[in-house]
Amino acid sequence: MKDLAAMKSETLEHQVTILGNTAISASRSHTKGTYKGKERNYQGMETMVLEKQNGKWKIKHIHWSH
Repeated sequence: MKDLAAMKSETLEHQVTILGNTAISASRSHTKGTYKGKERNYQGMETMVLEKQNGKWKIKHIHWSH
């Protein structure tokens, strides 16, 4: 985890859509740095589906790609 902490990640865009008790969060980020001795420089995507239960948002599904 030390290597991951040395990497810089920046959110490029983030959108949230709420439809009743369901929310969809989609974001795109840029990560750069050295991980396990190798230079890394990539864009990633994160998508989450959340559901409101008893007044609190709970993650139902999450997906990362880069």
